[in-house]
Amino acid sequence: MLRITASFVAAIRKHKEEMQMQKFSSFLRSSSYRLSTFNEMLLACHSVVFTTCFPLILLTFLMVFYHYLRSGPFSILNIWFLSLASSIILIKSGLFLLLRRKKPVEWFVGDEENPTVFAGASIDNRVGTELYSNGDSYEGELYLGKFNGSGVYDFFERGRYEGDWVDGKCDGYGIERWGKGTRYYGHYRKGLYHGFGVYQFNKSVGYAGEWARGQSNGYGVLRCSDGGCYVGQFEFGVKHGLGVYHFSNGDKYAGAYFGGMAHGFGVYYYANGDCYEGSWQEGVQQGFGMYALRGGGVKSGEWNYGTLKNSLSPAHPQVYSFAQSGRNAAERAILLPTVEDELNRAVSAANRAAAAARVAAVRAVRYREERSKAWHLLTESFRSHVSKFVNLLACSGRGWRFEYIG
Repeated sequence: MLRITASFVAAIRKHKEEMQMQKFSSFLRSSSYRLSTFNEMLLACHSVVFTTCFPLILLTFLMVFYHYLRSGPFSILNIWFLSLASSIILIKSGLFLLLRRKKPVEWFVGDEENPTVFAGASIDNRVGTELYSNGDSYEGELYLGKFNGSGVYDFFERGRYEGDWVDGKCDGYGIERWGKGTRYYGHYRKGLYHGFGVYQFNKSVGYAGEWARGQSNGYGVLRCSDGGCYVGQFEFGVKHGLGVYHFSNGDKYAGAYFGGMAHGFGVYYYANGDCYEGSWQEGVQQGFGMYALRGGGVKSGEWNYGTLKNSLSPAHPQVYSFAQSGRNAAERAILLPTVEDELNRAVSAANRAAAAARVAAVRAVRYREERSKAWHLLTESFRSHVSKFVNLLACSGRGWRFEYIG
């Protein structure tokens, strides 16, 4: 009967332990933010305990050892000397380094064979704020003293960046805002625009497309301040390759570009219905080409800086060949593949990264406030103990004296 009762009690106790573990597991599953906050609490407790209590324990041990050797009263000079000695011992022996964790803490929830690792659960990761003399500030995640993870950087009275960071530089996706409506949504690499992104100078002027090392590079759409629009290829920040430029007056050029100007073969469509097909150089007709008038007339031949130099028949081999090359280049420029889907994905990722950065900034501010409050309480407690210690010394007159009572 006693055995049955003992086994029944053990089963009930085991059931209660399993229920507690299930509740704790569900708590861990609830939010990675709670896990990171709990981890920060552990880190704060770890630092407070081993930066305040451990030196006091060592100091007390040295004071007892000193009393054992000399059996004399303590003075302020003796206490100061023992405090200095304990500090030197702690620094030289590296005891604080032995108390720190060498590996990051990882939280595993669920099946042991397929664990889920919550990001940001490393003991070395933390959130914090940084203030600079020029008025700039950072709020977000830090690692090894650098911006890493998600965070918000405020350029004092100039702009703001919200997004991903790696080793102190913008890296990943984010949103950058400057004065007068200027902003950028997209991808970064090592602090520069890289990948797909959208840069808006204002509502009507901007660039959307591919970037490389901070410059437009690849396919993109450029909207200019004069109302014009270029759709095509870029290289190192200028129009280069194939593209189509829509002028504000209704004209359109489709063809090859070099160094930001029409250069090579292309077709220029005038708003009045005229059309030029042929060769271009530095933005003007140069070489062989054909100019077709809206009324049916044709001017063809060799062109020099935009004027017809030598008139030739449209059936002339060189004129026909250059005109045909211009039409082919225009067709390829018009049929260039777009990157609209990639841009939409980049903008969505930038919005998500900015939202995560704002959350990290809120956590950083809360962490700063909690740490400031904890430091204030610790300071008040320390002042209270010091005051009591001084009053005790004043009342004792000649200082403390340890006596053995046997």
